[in-house]
Amino acid sequence: MNHINQVWQTDITYFLVKDTYCYLTFIIDVYSRRIVGYHASDSLRAQANIKALKKAFKIRKSACLQELIHHADRGSQYIDQDYLQLLDDKNIQKSMCLKPQQNAFAERVNGIIKQEYLSYWRIESVQQLKASLARAVRHYNHKRPHKKLPNRSPPETFEKNLFKTKNKSSNNNSYLVYIK
Repeated sequence: MNHINQVWQTDITYFLVKDTYCYLTFIIDVYSRRIVGYHASDSLRAQANIKALKKAFKIRKSACLQELIHHADRGSQYIDQDYLQLLDDKNIQKSMCLKPQQNAFAERVNGIIKQEYLSYWRIESVQQLKASLARAVRHYNHKRPHKKLPNRSPPETFEKNLFKTKNKSSNNNSYLVYIK
């Protein structure tokens, strides 16, 4: 992997609000570690995943996604016809894992957002969860250092520097950073 929009991983996790389980959907760009799509919902219906996917498309705007692989677990939300149609409309390849370890980046984001952010805040409703989730994702993408990114950059900074370096260079490969 040598640039953004090659592999997006996605997953769903739960979060307890009072006595009710809510569900968080995340889509992460594996190369930059940026959360590109997310949504909080009070159900496991595919509509939440569709909203997260549309948010990812909006964040990536007019980027060419034809080389993108969308990787998920085998949850019913990811085989929903409307969800699959959104991927097909953009010519995005689909990939499904057999075990959680094959979706490690998305699984890691689940834990970070829940344990390092949401669990510290007093969240009383789904609406408050949605606002708190947006706040957590902003911090994760814009301020939280990432050990595996150059200079421990936050994902947003890493991506901005990627494009600055790419635009300054005449050698197309000089902006590539390989992440293990």
